[in-house]
Formats: sequence, C-alpha cells, structure tokens
Amino acid sequence: MFRLIFPRRVVAVPRIIHRNLQSDKKIVEELVGPPDPVSNLRPYKFERRHNETKYEVKLRLLRQDTQTFNQNFWKEHNTKFKQGREKYMNMLKREKYPNEKDK
Repeated sequence: MFRLIFPRRVVAVPRIIHRNLQSDKKIVEELVGPPDPVSNLRPYKFERRHNETKYEVKLRLLRQDTQTFNQNFWKEHNTKFKQGREKYMNMLKREKYPNEKDK
C-alpha cells in the first residue's frame, strides 16, 4: 500500500506484490512524500519487512539507490539550469537594453 503524503492529508494507494505463483498476496506499505522543491521528485520510504527474501532485499536496496541517485542528479541539474538561465537573462538584458535600468 502506498501512502501519498500531501501537506494536509494522506492518501492510500494499494500495491500488491505476488509472493509465489499461487494466489497468495501480500500488501506492502510504502510512503510517498510531497515533491522536493528543487528536484521535483517525490521521496519514497520503502518498507522493510522482517520476512524479506534475499531477492526482495536486493530489489529494495536497488530501488533506494536509484531513488537517491535520481534525487541527487535532478537536484544538481535543476540548480545548474536555474543559475544558467538567470545568467543568460541578465546578459540578454544588458546587451539588448544597455541604457534602460528598469528592464
């Protein structure tokens, strides 16, 4: 079960994981937070169960590593983009309107 956490409410979204080929289903709870203001990605909290198989542990750890990588990558990319955009806009204003201070 995913829980989407918004500033004032929590929304539950079910997620079903099949443990084996029979109809045995386990409900998993994961938390999803509000988007990061810089990276625009929603942070996930992955549930750690006491009876995880070694493959489930490996999958959970890979998902956590991927989430961390994506968060860092997009935070750095968006920061550089915003700084470059500001620099370009200031340069464009100086070249196009050299005598006008209010632009």
